[in-house]
Amino acid sequence: MTKVRSVYFAFVLHAHQPIANSDNVVQEVVKKAYYPVLKMLSEQPWFKFSLHCSGSLLDRLENLAPDLLEIMCDMVETGQMEMLGGAYHEALLPFIPSIDRRSQLTALRTRLSKRFGADIKGIWLAQRFWEPSLPTDLVDSQASFTLLDEHGFLQAGFDESQLTSHFMTEDQGNHVALFPISKGLRYLLPFAEVEQIQTAFQGRGALKPGSLWTFADDLEKFGAWPGTWEKVHEKKWFKDLLDMLSSNLDWINPVKLSKALEIIPSKGLAYCPASSYPEMMRWSLPPHLRSDNSRTGHVRNFLVRYPEINILHKRMISASKAVHHLPSPSRDLSDLLWQSQSSCAYWHGWFGGAYLPNLRLHARSMACKAETTALRRARKDLIYLDRTDFDLCGHDEIILSTHDQWLLIKPQGGGIIAWEDRRSGFDHVGCMNAWSEEGCPDQQPISPLLPFEDLILPIGPSIEAMIQGTWPTLCNLRTSSYEYSCENTGKALEVELKLNPAFSYSSGEEKLEISKKYSLPVSGKSLFVEARLTNPGEHPLEFAYGMRVPLSAFSPETPAPFTLGFPEVGLLELDGKSVGEVCGIQEVRWAQSKGQSLNIYIGRPSTVWYFPLAPEILIEGKPTNIFQGVVLAFILQLRLEPGTSSGLTFRFGNAKEEHNG
Repeated sequence: MTKVRSVYFAFVLHAHQPIANSDNVVQEVVKKAYYPVLKMLSEQPWFKFSLHCSGSLLDRLENLAPDLLEIMCDMVETGQMEMLGGAYHEALLPFIPSIDRRSQLTALRTRLSKRFGADIKGIWLAQRFWEPSLPTDLVDSQASFTLLDEHGFLQAGFDESQLTSHFMTEDQGNHVALFPISKGLRYLLPFAEVEQIQTAFQGRGALKPGSLWTFADDLEKFGAWPGTWEKVHEKKWFKDLLDMLSSNLDWINPVKLSKALEIIPSKGLAYCPASSYPEMMRWSLPPHLRSDNSRTGHVRNFLVRYPEINILHKRMISASKAVHHLPSPSRDLSDLLWQSQSSCAYWHGWFGGAYLPNLRLHARSMACKAETTALRRARKDLIYLDRTDFDLCGHDEIILSTHDQWLLIKPQGGGIIAWEDRRSGFDHVGCMNAWSEEGCPDQQPISPLLPFEDLILPIGPSIEAMIQGTWPTLCNLRTSSYEYSCENTGKALEVELKLNPAFSYSSGEEKLEISKKYSLPVSGKSLFVEARLTNPGEHPLEFAYGMRVPLSAFSPETPAPFTLGFPEVGLLELDGKSVGEVCGIQEVRWAQSKGQSLNIYIGRPSTVWYFPLAPEILIEGKPTNIFQGVVLAFILQLRLEPGTSSGLTFRFGNAKEEHNG
């Protein structure tokens, strides 16, 4: 009988829950995956393994599952399990400033050492996102090793047969060890039958005797992922796996990563490119390019695919600069900043990610709060106007900041791309657009919404055409660069935008003069908007003017709590499919969640269209509509004689105020 050759087996589990997830969600995951798996492992002291638990989840478990933490402590104390470090709030390390990488890594290392009495040698990379410059910050944070998916090694030129142990890499002479994660094992566990897994181990031993085989993936997949509870626990798959391993300890050697680093020789030097696991790299590509095998993808491309993620990223960078301008940021302030860096809101793939308002808007809120708190502690003046290419699109934006609000105006297109309440951090216009996504063929690519965009439409536009994106425009102003001027009047920060577009009309080519003023009072939470249209030509012009404003909702759950209020017709509950038109309106109330509400006062009776923004995406393989908020379109039918003007004025706020600027 052929002798089976030995294999070292590194079993690595990763546990994290988004900060914005409710306690009920976390408790359900504890019940279905964390507790049964770790409890069963604790009863098998021969099985050595490694565990990563994010700092934010560890904080939650202290209150929600203290008995689970005691089980973990016992396994660390006996030497059965080792804890891995990482970014405290599970940040994508290449996305955040170097100073925050080091501080987050150090904070979790300190937390784990204090809680478990453990010497932390290795770290977990969120989404296994690697860039070649990371070793310097890892070494500065006292890390000896980390794990990368084998994809990065294959892209670097290695053959799969070479991935039998750890490699060394360096940046500026700072070196760390890299453990390749087996894609094959990730797909086998927990989906294959135990007999098939044993056969795979035998094959590994025959081809690569004495090699290290590393499994590393989410702990949630062992019971909390859809369809896994029944197999893993009810049908006792996990028990059977442990029984199989225990009966083959003469040739399968479970080992902690730190031990493997000591006893298994290095495979030498490796320089891996920027990489993540293959699925993540693929998700970073637009859907229509994913079948092109020449495209490898890059995680940073999520900042390009989704402007909403890019705005979050740049707000986080701005907050980091403000926090670290202080000589010694406090732990509470640092934690606000770190929460804004949590990875879940910065990408979209198998789960909702950036499409989930509670994740994305929570991160935005934390960035705003961190920046505001830091500026106040530094005694900086929060009232300012600034011209800067904030989102790095190649065109200037204008920041209007007060003690109460933060506004980002985009002269290219004439709209507002962020409008934050500095106290809560909530962005009133922070909706996620309905981007074209894989698996949702009925969803057509759209022209993304630009809040407060000017719409010049033929007479008689329909709400259905606007929702479907098929309505004609007399002139498309989206890519037009408005001329602008800025002024601090002492009572308000004002930005005036002007544009003179030409368009085809029945009388020939005609021109229109558009003037729009945004005014932000230096105190209070109001925003004033005035749009004026002038006919400078020789012929009368008839058209419809519209201003479209998407308003955010915080909760990803059923939108039943969200209501629109019209004094003339009362309250309307939104069900995610509500579409309607109300005529002759001068006041609208948008009731958002978590105590947020917004009143809109219109200077003249207008037609208001409303419809939900609820893009359909795949979440864990199932088509799901995620309610982002409501889109309001204010429509005014106009006839302008030569030399005459008309328009609309708005006040957005919590109570009626007169514009005294």
